[in-house]
Amino acid sequence: MRKVLMLFACLLGCYIAQAQTLSITGTITDSLGQSWNNGTFSAFLYSPNGAPSYLGSSVPTATFNGTLSGAGALISSGQFYNTNTITPTGALYVVTVCSNTSAPCSTFTIPTTSGSQVIASINAAITPPTYPAGPFAYGYQDSDVSPIPIPGGQYFNVGSLVDRVWNGSAWQNAGSGSGATLPFPGVIYGTSATAGTVATSSQVLAAYSNTSTTFFINNASTYTGTPDGTEEKPFLTVASAFAAMTQAAPYTVIFIGGHTYGEAGFTWPTNPTAVTIFGNQSTYTIISGSVTATAPISIYEWTLSGTFNFSAGTVQSRYWGGTISGNTTVTGNMVFHGTRFTGANVINVSATSTAIFDGSTIAGQIVSLGSGATVTVKGHSILTTAISQPNINMSAGGMLNVFESQLTNGGAGANINCADGATSANPNLITAGTSMNNGISCGSAYTLLSLATIIPSQFGSTQIFPTGRVDLGTGGTINVTGCSLTSPVGGSSAGQFVSGVTGTCTVTITLGYQAPNCWFAEANDLTTTPDSIRQQSCTTTTAVITGSTLSGDVVNFKVTPY
Repeated sequence: MRKVLMLFACLLGCYIAQAQTLSITGTITDSLGQSWNNGTFSAFLYSPNGAPSYLGSSVPTATFNGTLSGAGALISSGQFYNTNTITPTGALYVVTVCSNTSAPCSTFTIPTTSGSQVIASINAAITPPTYPAGPFAYGYQDSDVSPIPIPGGQYFNVGSLVDRVWNGSAWQNAGSGSGATLPFPGVIYGTSATAGTVATSSQVLAAYSNTSTTFFINNASTYTGTPDGTEEKPFLTVASAFAAMTQAAPYTVIFIGGHTYGEAGFTWPTNPTAVTIFGNQSTYTIISGSVTATAPISIYEWTLSGTFNFSAGTVQSRYWGGTISGNTTVTGNMVFHGTRFTGANVINVSATSTAIFDGSTIAGQIVSLGSGATVTVKGHSILTTAISQPNINMSAGGMLNVFESQLTNGGAGANINCADGATSANPNLITAGTSMNNGISCGSAYTLLSLATIIPSQFGSTQIFPTGRVDLGTGGTINVTGCSLTSPVGGSSAGQFVSGVTGTCTVTITLGYQAPNCWFAEANDLTTTPDSIRQQSCTTTTAVITGSTLSGDVVNFKVTPY
């Protein structure tokens, strides 16, 4: 008998282990059909409703990592838990998947219930890789490169292991009819630049100045002559590189990775039509003054501190990854992809300007400076501030769009202040997957809340229009009156009360927010089940139910906007 019990316990333990973790095997493929060969992934468990556990045992929340195979296969066993078995409910995995390209990674949240579901959810969430051509660009195929580069633009193809070059009309392998380019170290040259004497390629290159629009910056360089921005004769400071931009053309600036630059601010040159910066994890600190970019700019993996302003007009500029520490002002059209804002900074968005934060982490405030400003927060961005101030303050005017993001602040005030006079034709949008710890203060601004938006309080907002179920906590708690009722309880869309009438019981349900047209109500007498309670009337803020009850009957109800 003891052996039988031990065998049963062993089998039960194996069953439990299988029930709580998943075995996952599948190919990661984006919407364009490209498998993410040799990519990477990482994930951690996010449990917004409390410490996660399974059958009384804690569930790990630490980040774990993995790699995709050469064919893009994700193989994982015992890393992901079945989120349907985790308590409290609501747990999700925050997953980051990186292709083997120079494009940014995709980060998103998903439930995990089976191996096939995880693969399908990842494939639906990842963004096909795109990246500009450049000396450090790499990827799967020619069509990844965007925008189309100028002739000579290139990237490294990770499949064929060759450099691909755009010749102005088509992509071709480097060296196939594109002509030789100096330098080739060790090759011997005899040219007029060295008075006909034999010279190495490095000596030949040193005899000429840099006529290209690609500049290298390296403050650890040992070159002591006059810099020209080549890799052999790089600029030592950021200001000197920008001062040398004398052509009316796009420029590329490449930082030698990992170095730190601390300089005074400088005046942005008027000549370049656009600037691309490859930061390569370098740090640039503006120790005094400020820098204002007046041309469209694309920045990759650059750590920036001090006052740097984006003022490129209507042409969209982009900041990919990296870190910004310090105050900044957006005047024009700026997109931040996965950028980390630190140091309790303030991000000002000028009137008639657009700022988009996609998958960014913001420890500070976003502040509109005037009407016409448009602020969009999406892609599972996380906004936090330790002070009692809104995470997003649109009180000066402008439009707000928040999608699938989390907001927390350190006080009791609203997370969002959007008292900006938005109308039904141009409403604020707060959509599915958005949550916050305090709520919104939108005054009379017309604001649409979509399905599964979690907002604890409205702080006096009057023009709130749900487009589905909205959890508004205490700020949206239903008020019920009539029928001499007692013991009312409930949230934003359902509740119950105890009837105080034997006979016809009529109750008015007053909602914490408005419906576009009216409210559909349903009710049940839980104590005297034959009793029938029906809806009598409704407005945009109320619903009236009536029916026969006995005093002491418990009646529950729910309401839905339409």
